[in-house]
Amino acid sequence: MRRHRLLFFGLAVLGAFLLMGSGVAVAQTAPPMDTTPHPTHVHEGTCAQLNPNPQYPLNETTVRKPGGNTTPTPAAVEGVQQVPTVLYSNTQIDVSLDDLLKSPHAINVHKSDAEIQIYIACGNIGGPVIDDELDIALYPQNNSGYSGVAVLKRDGSKTNVTVYLVPPSSAASAVPATPTGATPANTTGGAAGAMTTTTPAMTPAMTVTPAMTVTPPATPAS
Repeated sequence: MRRHRLLFFGLAVLGAFLLMGSGVAVAQTAPPMDTTPHPTHVHEGTCAQLNPNPQYPLNETTVRKPGGNTTPTPAAVEGVQQVPTVLYSNTQIDVSLDDLLKSPHAINVHKSDAEIQIYIACGNIGGPVIDDELDIALYPQNNSGYSGVAVLKRDGSKTNVTVYLVPPSSAASAVPATPTGATPANTTGGAAGAMTTTTPAMTPAMTVTPAMTVTPPATPAS
């Protein structure tokens, strides 16, 4: 009976170590927001060969402002705090989506008004149009680390353009923390914010000694 109790206790301790090893440490501090407005335009050409003169100006891509004109602060973030801050722009431009697709165009995002010559993200306008909507990817320019998505939607003779942009600092802060008791594995290099894969550390298995078998003495022959 005592041996069984020791066995059950050992299994309980092993299970507790395994549960603790699988826990994930989550930081609850909101990452800093990128509050710099980024000039954004539709240009003729492609991201590789862009006409530097904008054809259709878009509203600046910046922190989205709900209702009034107040920029939200980290304290206003709800739910999980350690999340990317998605920058936003929404504009209706005076050209139909069909006309826009007749020749090469791209959406280009600039660093700031003061550094308008520096491009930070760009996406070629093209792809399948589904339910009057075209979704395009925005890729980093000049190693900026900014990336995102733009949505172009038909609106009669006009087009609604919505830009969603993720800054590099927010993308990096979104990478989960290393799990408790885990050993970091190889990290994939490349764009900023690349996810780091970790491999949980192995807990040594408990060695259980089998119970002793007692053989009764032989009965003397009468």
